[in-house]
Amino acid sequence: MLTYKVLWRAKCRTKQGFQDIGYPLGPDGPSCVDIMKDNYAKCNNGGIGGSTQVGCLVFTLNAGRKDNYY
Repeated sequence: MLTYKVLWRAKCRTKQGFQDIGYPLGPDGPSCVDIMKDNYAKCNNGGIGGSTQVGCLVFTLNAGRKDNYY
């Protein structure tokens, strides 16, 4: 089972005061989909999942296998 979540990092502030979840670094940066794909493809734990912070947003993929989850 895959679960995805995006959270605002506690006490984090951006210069503009907000971020777009779909394109957190603006229209020329990576999309939410790209970031979540990389959380799986570039993880070093056998595909269980991972988190990436982009600005103040934390993108997390929990993929898991059997009884082993991120």
